[in-house]
Amino acid sequence: MNVFWGGEVQEGNPFCSQKGFPSWSASSSPGSPPSIAVHTLTASDEAVRVCRELGGVLYAPDRFASEVGAEGFGSFVEHVARVWGAYRGHVFFAACGAVVRAIAPLVRDKATDPAVVVADPAGRFVVSVLSGHLGGANELARVVAAVTGGQAVITTATDAVGAPAAEVLAARCGLGVENRAALARVNAVLAEGGTVPVFDPDNRWVIEESGLARFFEWVSDPGVIEAGRPHIVVDVREMGNVAGRLVLRPKVLAVGVGCRRGTSGEEIAAAVRGVLAERGFAAACVGVLASVEVKRDEAGIAWAARECGVGVRYFSARALDAVDVPSPSRTVKLRVGTASVCEAAAMLAAGTNRLVVNKRVVGPVTVAVAMAG
Repeated sequence: MNVFWGGEVQEGNPFCSQKGFPSWSASSSPGSPPSIAVHTLTASDEAVRVCRELGGVLYAPDRFASEVGAEGFGSFVEHVARVWGAYRGHVFFAACGAVVRAIAPLVRDKATDPAVVVADPAGRFVVSVLSGHLGGANELARVVAAVTGGQAVITTATDAVGAPAAEVLAARCGLGVENRAALARVNAVLAEGGTVPVFDPDNRWVIEESGLARFFEWVSDPGVIEAGRPHIVVDVREMGNVAGRLVLRPKVLAVGVGCRRGTSGEEIAAAVRGVLAERGFAAACVGVLASVEVKRDEAGIAWAARECGVGVRYFSARALDAVDVPSPSRTVKLRVGTASVCEAAAMLAAGTNRLVVNKRVVGPVTVAVAMAG
């Protein structure tokens, strides 16, 4: 987790091409590394088939690896430790106990651990073992079971009773989870068949699945929610730390940045943080930084973008100069060929013609903010 930006960087960024949890239903695109490792301790035909269908990498003991077209390994425990972080999902055709012992020293956090699924050699039972929701192991188990003709075994509380899991729905809506500590309380209510209040002023909590909306009740003001009752807030604004409040962040803010040559990343980051805080916006909602093409080699801008886990979009001076902005500058026009850098870049990156924060000058840095729809 990035401490400076105050929220975990998750998938679901509207400034990227994909959102939600990883899809396990198709093989990797040409040229991209496989996202799934399939490990088998026996010469399992089902392991070979699953690996082929999902476009993964097959691993097997050295003694028969060549027979099944797999990459070989000696010690199973050492092999798992070596490849653990290289894949988003691991499918094991092995005994559950052996797998649990192998992965136990490697497990760190549900937000970062890869998905782990374990199946018997014939693929009759496919068990979601680790990172069922956030890592997508529940869905991976279902996909593997569909290939083998077996039964997916899902033991997470909400799935067991047919209730939604808040983090799964959040990812589908492109929302980042800011305080995972509240997830357990919200999901406990859902697992018991209860309803969870939702404050969502911009209508970003969209429930498309039939029958799931009944688990939520939308409120116009979080102040009307009974104290201590688990609830969800979906907002770009900073919210108070309230017991039971799960805060979900849409990464919809495009921050336009201009700076003097050689400005440090720390100065740029501090300027962005200060402007957002001044206007009450959560830094966790930043989806992209944006600037003018001639700033592409500015190390400070790249550093600030890495700090918030987002990319930088650079626009040509010509494209920026065509944008109608509140605060054009003749001086900037003479220097870089456009009357606006930060305001125009923010609006272009967000795909909007208005700003939520007009240009602010903070020392050697200029900052403007736009919000994607």
